[in-house]
Amino acid sequence: MSLNKFNIRSEGRRILISPVYAIFLFLLIFSPLAFGSVEPWSLFVMEALTFTALLLYLAPGKDRGPYYKPPGMLPLLCLTLYHLVQIVPLPAGIVLAVSPGVRGVYDHFGGTVTPSQWMSLSVHQKATVEEFFRFSAAAAFYVLTVQLLSGKTMLKRTM
Repeated sequence: MSLNKFNIRSEGRRILISPVYAIFLFLLIFSPLAFGSVEPWSLFVMEALTFTALLLYLAPGKDRGPYYKPPGMLPLLCLTLYHLVQIVPLPAGIVLAVSPGVRGVYDHFGGTVTPSQWMSLSVHQKATVEEFFRFSAAAAFYVLTVQLLSGKTMLKRTM
């Protein structure tokens, strides 16, 4: 019986794999279907399983391997923060200085905008939050991919 850092054991013809790797393989198959669907539940399943797998991998334990720093994490974090900045309420003066076009949208649909009001850069906050979670799930999947497929044998086995 062989054991590696991903808890993949070979017992005769059966191969036992860790829950994180099993979720990862399921996501590789299910995610293209979720992106092709228009149903919200499919995207929720993809996002929830991605975050669950990453949290399970990062949880302290004896079988966890080393943490590899994925390349491009700084731009990825900046893009994630950019999604959040769009939904944070800011004073109207700052929003109008940063994005003058927002004033026309808020004036047209919400009445006049006074400098004492607080508003967000995003006109459709619900869509911005949905895209934040979708983008964050993709970033989490990227980090999980770097962690799980950093070894040559795991990369070959997955392919």
